[in-house]
Amino acid sequence: IHKLAADAAAETTQMLQRLLVIVALAHARRGGDFTGVNFGIRGEDFVLLAAETGHRKGPLQYAADGSGAIRRVDAGAVLSCVGHQGEADDLAAFLRESLTAYRLDAGRSCPAKAVAHFLRREIADRRRTDGNTPELRALLGTVDDEGAALTWVDESGARADLPYGAHGVGAPLVLGLLDEAYSPSLNRDEAIDLARTCLDVLRRRYALAVDAARIVVLDASTCREVT
Repeated sequence: IHKLAADAAAETTQMLQRLLVIVALAHARRGGDFTGVNFGIRGEDFVLLAAETGHRKGPLQYAADGSGAIRRVDAGAVLSCVGHQGEADDLAAFLRESLTAYRLDAGRSCPAKAVAHFLRREIADRRRTDGNTPELRALLGTVDDEGAALTWVDESGARADLPYGAHGVGAPLVLGLLDEAYSPSLNRDEAIDLARTCLDVLRRRYALAVDAARIVVLDASTCREVT
C-alpha cells in the first residue's frame, strides 16, 4: 500500500511539472513580453517609479544591466516600460529627443500634461501606422509647477492619471498592497518603504522570481536612485 501511494505521488508530481512547462510555453507563444513588472507611486511633490531590471520572455530569463528599466526623458519626466525592450528603447529615445527639441525651440521645458498626451499619442500612432499593437506598456512620472503626476498608458494608447499604478503579470499583487497602504499624504521615506514592501512580496510570491529592481524618486529639483 505504501509503495502504491508513493508511486501515485511521484506520478502526480511529474504530471504537475509537465503541466507547468506546457503553461509556460503557451504563455510564451501568446506573448511573454509582458512578464516584467513595474509600478509607480505619486506623492504631493514627487513621483516614485520601481521596475524589475531583468527581462524575460515566457520561461526564458535574459541578463540585463537595468539601465533601461527606468529612463529620465526630460528634466521633470521619467519613463518606465514593460514589454519588448527594443520598442521600449526606441520609444524612450524618441521621447527624449522630441522633448529636447521642444526645449530648444520654445526656450522652456514641455509642460507635464503635454508630455503625457504626447506619449499616449505616439503609442497610438505607432499602432495605427504599423498595423500591430506595440508590445509595451508605460508608466510616466512627471513633476512641474502644477505638482506631481503619474500617467498609466497601455499598448493601445489608452491613458489615465492615477495616484498609483502597475504593469506586468505582478501588477495584481502590487495593486492589492497599494490599495490597502497608499495615502495621498505619503512622504518620500514612506513611499520608498512601501515600494520595498511591494518588491519583497513580489520576490516571495512571484511565479518567476524578481532578481533585481530599481527604485527612482523624482521631485522638482532632483532625480535620485534608491539603493
